[in-house]
Amino acid sequence: MHITCIGLNHKTAPVAAREKLAFTQKQQPEFLRQLRSQGLAEEGVVLSTCNRVELYTLSDPSSSEEIRSRLLSFHELRLEDLGDCLYEHTQAGSVEHLFGVASGLDSMIVGETEILGQVKSAYEAALDSGTTGKVLNQLFQRALNTAKEVRTRTGIGEGTVSVGGAAVHLAEKIFTQLSGKRVVVVGAGAMGQAVLQSLVGRGVRAVVVSNRRLDRARDLAQAHGATAVQLDADLDYLLDPDIAICSTACPVPVIHEN
Repeated sequence: MHITCIGLNHKTAPVAAREKLAFTQKQQPEFLRQLRSQGLAEEGVVLSTCNRVELYTLSDPSSSEEIRSRLLSFHELRLEDLGDCLYEHTQAGSVEHLFGVASGLDSMIVGETEILGQVKSAYEAALDSGTTGKVLNQLFQRALNTAKEVRTRTGIGEGTVSVGGAAVHLAEKIFTQLSGKRVVVVGAGAMGQAVLQSLVGRGVRAVVVSNRRLDRARDLAQAHGATAVQLDADLDYLLDPDIAICSTACPVPVIHEN
């Protein structure tokens, strides 16, 4: 049996591709149980964040191609939908990769603070659902302990912010105080959620969430006490805000002067 990591991240895939492969909290144990029931993996953990989706398994090397196929079909995707975005690590490569991820070395902003908690949550979710065992338990526990030691013994976390908080951090530098500002967040994906969480954490209350799909904007807005509007339906909300933060997968600007 080999430890294998199959996934994609911000280095190999655009936001749109990462969102296609993303797992909800409910989907993670469902997919892992499927792999176990089908005899494709003895143990498994899914790590799904705005910057990466990774599947860690203890499995027979001969099952690797089938696991990859099931990962795609679970999301109703084909291999050509993701192009060359997927990567695979095995054995020592998987271990080294997970240690780097947990320690913040593989993040978009090196040393960002959110990833350690995300790795811990992914592991605990798999542990609670009964899809881990002796091997992955040891692997993730040691990765988490090593990441904590790295942050304690080095300066990797000094002066860093989370990816979601980077734009908010810049806004703070400009305005000094954000609590009384009116903010528009364009985009209701994982990155938009991270931005909104950072805003709420800094005391911002007057927030509008705009998205092409109104239902997604409403879901995100309701969870954080914000207001939802549909992008392009009514642009009046763009006339008053002090700050507008865009977090969409669109390759061109979505807001123009005219």
